[in-house]
Amino acid sequence: MLITEIFGGATASKALAALRHRVGLDVSLDEFVKTDADRECLAQWAMKSGQVATNPRPTTIGDMRRILQAMRTPTGG
Repeated sequence: MLITEIFGGATASKALAALRHRVGLDVSLDEFVKTDADRECLAQWAMKSGQVATNPRPTTIGDMRRILQAMRTPTGG
């Protein structure tokens, strides 16, 4: 796979996690969005994004909440 070749890593997700770590972007969402209420507001706002409308897979508010929850833990690169 091209991503693993470019960035190194056994899988694309591991390669991108390592890249995030190398460039200093492997941080927790909690550093920027401090409260559950703010995370809910962000999830609601994200659902209005044009990206959601063009996503080939239907996206629910539950999906968005799970994405934001996953972003609360750095990958460790």
